[in-house]
Amino acid sequence: MTLLAVVLGATSAVAVPLAASDPVTGQVSTKVHTKKEPKDRGEVWMWDASYHGKVKKGTTKSRNSAARVKGVSQVRSVHQSGGTVYALKKNGSLLAWGANDFGQLGNGTKRDTRKPAKVKGLPKIKALYLRGGTAYALSKDGRVWAWGKNTYGLLGDGTRKNRSKPARIKGLSNVKTLFFSYSSVYALKKDGTVWAWGENQLGNGKKKGKHYKPAKIEGLSGIKTLEITESAVYALDKKRNVWAWGSNSHGQLGDGTTKNRLQPVQVKALSNVADIRAYGASIYALRTDKTVWSWGQNSWGQLGHGNGQNQPTPTQIEGLFNIAHIYAAGNAAYAVKADGTVWAWGMNHSGQLGDGTKQTRSVPKRVKGLSGVTDVYTLGESVFALKSNGTVRAWGDNYHGRLGDGTYKTRTKPVKVKRLSGVVDIYMSHEGLSYALTEKGVLWQWGPSNPEGVNSESGVSIYTKPVKIRNLKGVTSFEDGYAITR
Repeated sequence: MTLLAVVLGATSAVAVPLAASDPVTGQVSTKVHTKKEPKDRGEVWMWDASYHGKVKKGTTKSRNSAARVKGVSQVRSVHQSGGTVYALKKNGSLLAWGANDFGQLGNGTKRDTRKPAKVKGLPKIKALYLRGGTAYALSKDGRVWAWGKNTYGLLGDGTRKNRSKPARIKGLSNVKTLFFSYSSVYALKKDGTVWAWGENQLGNGKKKGKHYKPAKIEGLSGIKTLEITESAVYALDKKRNVWAWGSNSHGQLGDGTTKNRLQPVQVKALSNVADIRAYGASIYALRTDKTVWSWGQNSWGQLGHGNGQNQPTPTQIEGLFNIAHIYAAGNAAYAVKADGTVWAWGMNHSGQLGDGTKQTRSVPKRVKGLSGVTDVYTLGESVFALKSNGTVRAWGDNYHGRLGDGTYKTRTKPVKVKRLSGVVDIYMSHEGLSYALTEKGVLWQWGPSNPEGVNSESGVSIYTKPVKIRNLKGVTSFEDGYAITR
């Protein structure tokens, strides 16, 4: 599973790589929704923020509703990771505040700060990427600066020493975007080549697997995007072929063997790929003919082939045609057809397949009573479906009221999430909170709130139904605990 890679300079940010990207636009469904509006003030608001002094007015007191971060405006995007907050302004400058254990604020110290301050030493940047306590800034001309935590040599400076000030990564230019595994960084350049540094799955043919400066991965060209798991990397090229390298214990590299590969090999018997998704060692490819192919680990029947046997080469999933999107999470997989129906298969311990049972299934089955779906959001064993009419359905694990139906009951069939209409985006946090943004800029949340502060209902720490976050109007984009308003 790919770790956090947040593009703050674009109109959307990838937060959880568990949903399929659109094969035409390449945009990922779990995006931070952003609407462009005239005379956008770009103010930043926050809530449930008691950690590392993230609240305004220089205090660490929790708040029960959204509060504006003073002195911060004209912000394009905002994100927080591990108690550190970054705001990328429309003029390309970057502000940071909060936790600073590894120097990730970029101010030359390791002291936490409660007030936003400009990160110095950066050019005008168009995107910011976060990986734990490490930050990366991408300039408009494709150069990269990095600072903060340097475990596994992720700063690309040839060392493993933390840095408290941004430093340009030498030998790296014309970068289009960055991708991350747990211990490695991958830079996709505008010319379609891929450069890597860190430890493991570097694709450089070396068993030692450590290289703390960027190096080109030989044998790759014309690459459009990457999909990264804990043990392997997949590259989709402009000819719609897929290349893979890394661990192959379950046949997840798709080359017909279980031999680990230190350099990229082409995935066999697979062409015309529009999109690729992965969860663990189970891989799924959506082809341009709208069929779905899968390979790799199959312990729970998650490959959809009617058995529990691992598959070392891509095989078409029977019965799936005219597929618009594919998704994978929690050893289960989901496909949305062009007609708006949803099909699911794999692990079903919490009813996450939505078929009215908790029976694991090794072939796709239609999710009951569901139509008109445009997107699916899934994390762990909870699933949300956004319908074309702006309403939301949910099923699966309902721990802490995550499904928003007013109960704590596990749901094996879709139920309507209460109070919501006109929804344009959904976000699921790893802490159990769920958010929905409406077309009118209203932000709702449900699930467990911060134990030290509640948002909209005084004295309530768990919301089993969506509640509006108070004081927020005209939300244009949001992240867990933060929003930008017009």
